[in-house]
Amino acid sequence: MTPIRGAQTEDSTIKEGTVTYDIRFYAVVPRSGEMASLILSIEAQNDFYPGYPIIKRGIYYCSRMISSQYGVEFVDNQYEKICKVYSIWICANPPKYWENTINRYVIHEKKLVGKMAEKTGKRGVSHV
Repeated sequence: MTPIRGAQTEDSTIKEGTVTYDIRFYAVVPRSGEMASLILSIEAQNDFYPGYPIIKRGIYYCSRMISSQYGVEFVDNQYEKICKVYSIWICANPPKYWENTINRYVIHEKKLVGKMAEKTGKRGVSHV
């Protein structure tokens, strides 16, 4: 299994149009004694204020990388086969107050009531 392989930079759908990623690739990494597949995009952003929230664009790109796996990584309701996705945005020439800043945005489980965790069904343990 190749640890890193390139992917098409264009993702088109009839209803949602085309997303063009700067760089998109697949990676395989060790996880809990087995190999896990990831899909990553790296985006260079020259305009720090392009007229829309960059964060929401990043979330949209990740969502598209997830939904585009249907028919490729999984079919029907095999959702456990969905690969994790990451989008790394490098912003050139940010305002001074944003310089030397790295932020991370994640979707993860947060137990609000009770002690059960998703996936394992075990108390307080989650491997999603």
